Amino acid sequence: MIKLLVLLSGMVLLALPVQAGNYNLGSTGFEFSGDLTITFVEMDKQSEINENLRGDDPFNLARARLFFGKEFHEHIRMDLELLWDDGADPRIQGAYFTFSDLLTSGLDAKVGLIPHPFGNYGHRSTYFNQNPLIGVPAMWHYITPLSSRGDQAATELIGNRAVENDGIPMGYDTCWDTGISLHYEQGWFEGATAITQATLSSPYAKRNDGYQGTVKLGLHPTYGLRFGGSAAYGPWIARRDDMDLPDAIESYMQTALGAYAEYSFGRWQFFSEWMQLRWEMPFIEEGDVSAWSAYGEAKWKVTPSYYLAARYDRFQYGEIDNGNGVEREWGYSFNRLETALAWRVIREGFIRLDYQGTFFDHSEIDPVHLIALQFEFSF
Repeated sequence: MIKLLVLLSGMVLLALPVQAGNYNLGSTGFEFSGDLTITFVEMDKQSEINENLRGDDPFNLARARLFFGKEFHEHIRMDLELLWDDGADPRIQGAYFTFSDLLTSGLDAKVGLIPHPFGNYGHRSTYFNQNPLIGVPAMWHYITPLSSRGDQAATELIGNRAVENDGIPMGYDTCWDTGISLHYEQGWFEGATAITQATLSSPYAKRNDGYQGTVKLGLHPTYGLRFGGSAAYGPWIARRDDMDLPDAIESYMQTALGAYAEYSFGRWQFFSEWMQLRWEMPFIEEGDVSAWSAYGEAKWKVTPSYYLAARYDRFQYGEIDNGNGVEREWGYSFNRLETALAWRVIREGFIRLDYQGTFFDHSEIDPVHLIALQFEFSF
């Protein structure tokens, strides 16, 4: 019944001459906005290759985000984001206060369940219509064979290289992390730093007693051009009652490095990002495992009503000793291509025809092909 109601709501939106914007909720002073997607998928539609840790998936039939905001003072604001996905339980994705112009102009602080400042996709996912495709970059959601317990040996990792498993991703952007971040922007410079309870790859890391530190530095020297780099460091293994590790759980660190770039001119818009993670492991001979991922994305506004977009991803695992002196990748590396043709039916309403193909380096894993028709409307 819920799926039917959401589907009917999406069809009704097709007929409404509405525009996205903030709506005031009466005398409460709260602003309200949101977006709704209805997506129909064919070909390998049973695949869970885009599914995140909690079951949400950008290719699921129905998804809705709701945003609430309120300014309590000229320099104090509250923001709240809710996600409903028909494959997952409803949840709060973000809930934080922003304190602006602290000590000096351009210095802001966010406190609570905050958007992570690492890299570029966290910045993009905060705003409507920044992602021109249905899927998201693989580095921010694709599940690896690495368990959040961190207690796997090489034979367990390599022998369990399933495409769909209960591991953790390189970066987890679907549910933001609890902490505090400082942001400074002045002229062509921007910078951010954050302390969070969990790590980029594992929201379960909040169960240990450590914290992750993050630093990002960026430049935007001309209109339409942004680029920068990020680094993050913190203990990543989740505490479990039955764990027996050689050292304290907080001594096993995750190190993340990243770089991003964005450029827009005329009818073109380009995004790119690279990210490398290294996880220290108690039962791996090398002492750690690593992986990197990168993507390049382009969007071309053919006319004011139509655009074409494409993204190419590479996801690469590092090699470890398989226990017999042979170096092997600890996961299935792959390439991914996603393309979309979109029609703008209203100012903030799109109909997208999208194709995504994931091609693994290892012949024993079949490619995964998805073709989808999506109705997306912001309000």
